[in-house]
Order: sequence, then C-alpha cells, then structure tokens
Amino acid sequence: MNSITGKRIFPFVLALSAMAVLPGAALAEKSTTAVNHGWEIVWDDVTATARHVETGGEKELYRDERGETEEEGFTDYRMLSVVGTVVSHSVRWYSGDGAHPSYGTAWTTLNLDPDSSASLADLFGEEAVFSRLMDDATVQSALNGVYTDTQDKSHPTPNNLGELLEYVDGGCHAWMGPSMLKQFYFPYRLGGKIAVVQIGLTHGCEVNRGDFTELTKLYFPIPDKLKADFDQAVKDGVLEDKPFQKASYDCNKAESAIEFAVCTEPELAKLDVAMGKRYRQLRRSLGGDEKARLVADQRNWIKARNTECGNGDPSCLKDFYTEQLQYLENPQAH
Repeated sequence: MNSITGKRIFPFVLALSAMAVLPGAALAEKSTTAVNHGWEIVWDDVTATARHVETGGEKELYRDERGETEEEGFTDYRMLSVVGTVVSHSVRWYSGDGAHPSYGTAWTTLNLDPDSSASLADLFGEEAVFSRLMDDATVQSALNGVYTDTQDKSHPTPNNLGELLEYVDGGCHAWMGPSMLKQFYFPYRLGGKIAVVQIGLTHGCEVNRGDFTELTKLYFPIPDKLKADFDQAVKDGVLEDKPFQKASYDCNKAESAIEFAVCTEPELAKLDVAMGKRYRQLRRSLGGDEKARLVADQRNWIKARNTECGNGDPSCLKDFYTEQLQYLENPQAH
C-alpha cells in the first residue's frame, strides 16, 4: 500500500516533483484490484476507478493532473487503503500561479455503498471515537486554544463527540471539525482483531500552506459488521496484518493506546519484557523499606509514562522505558 508522511512541503520541492512527472515522463505502476460487495476497485499511481459488477456503473475515484510546465503545477493522488467499500486516498497539489503558490496535502475517505457512511463515528461508534480523540495531544492543544489568536478557553470540556467537534479549533495549523472523521486511512490491522486508524489533517489556512498533521494512531476493536471486510482486505494483500508482539502482558487484553503501541512495535515490546523481568527480580530480592520504595517508584513511573505518553507515541515510550530499565538495572546509583 502507498502511504505518505506528514511533512511541510516547500514550493521548490513540489516544483521539482512536478518537473519529474510531467506528462510522458513516467509510466504508471502495475495496477491493483480489489473486489468488495460487488465493487471492483482498480488503482495504480495515476488513476483509480470503481465499477459495480452487476450494474456496470463506473466511478472515477481520482486521476492525476499535470501541467505542461512546473509553474502550472500538479495534482497527485495515491491510494491509501481499501477495506470493503471504504476507500481512502491522499492528494498532494501545487499551483504556481501568482506570487503566492498554493500547495498542500489532504486525505479523503469515501464509502462506495450509497447507504453506508465513511465516518469514523458510524464505523466504530461515537463514544469510542470521542474517547480516543480526547487522548490525542494535538486535539487537546486545539481544544485549549493553542492554535488560535484569541486563546479562547471559555467553552467547557467536551462531554461527547459532537461537542468536541464543535469546540476543537486548529486555526491555521490544521483544518479540524466534523471533516476530521473522514480524513483517515487504515495503515494495518493489528493482532487479527484491531483496526488501526491514522487521521491526517491539512493546513487550516493559506498562511500555513504545506502543513500536514498526522494525529497519533487510534485503535478500535473491529466490529462484527466490518470483520469480513478486514479479512478480505488482508486476504487480497491490500492491507497488512501485523501480529501482536510478545509483551509483559496479554496483548489480547490491551485497551490503552500505550498498550497497543507496545504490542505493535518490536523494540518497545522487548523493552517492556526486559523491564518486567528485571522488576520482578528486584521485588523478589528486596524486602522491607527497599521493596516498598521500589513498588512506589514503579507506580510513579507508570503514572508519569501515562501522562507524558498517553497517546502511545513510540518515541516517547522508548525514552521512558529505556530510562526506567537503566534505573532498575542499578537502582543504588540513582
């Protein structure tokens, strides 16, 4: 599957990209096909179409556009994920007209079934989406007015998804609101049972053109209505199925973003296992006040980890685990 990363893209970089892919400059990659619920979806790095097998009706999902010169710009699409009739793709664009060129990146998700929705709330439930978005650091910053000039913090803490989407304001940094729920894709399935969701937000106004913000990954138990679609996507080879890593706990019972992150990343899982093993060894070897201090220190570490890395950021977790493991290897030195 193709995917893109959230980096600020500067005009000269985009111009070079446009020059490298002017009409006739490159051939399309080999096409990929997935058949789901009567829809045959075919895509490559230039075009994507969906044809209904029974009716013969066809939809063009996207088609790259190239100007004759780099100044005229380009629109470049890539398929991100196809699960059932839920299709996600990215678009990068650059328009060099005028003194201030427009450029940026956006993700879009649609549902080919006219009677179904592509919204995360409808796929996984409003309560689940609300709780996971509230754990995201970027969302919390937007709720606290970090990205706006007014620094307006007068509204109450949201109690549900509707209130969150009403209050959240990414300013020029990131376009937020109800559209967030259709700006995502599925990077992989985890442990055969968890849908992993990545939301990507384009810039909020042209002052920040080129900005693209990826929220931390969200983890949802796959509902019964979607299990067959995820199974088929994995079987067709259009969705990766990552196995659970061996952690110090049962990953089948993971609930938090931190637990899922450890169960996803091999390096984090190894650190978690090593730390758990060393902690148990120390508990067995100590007694009295020393043992009580060790237990208290470990609990304080867990609280700090959950506060600082509550959204499951792998780099944050790696730092916390590495530091705590070093402490447990030689607690007398600290």
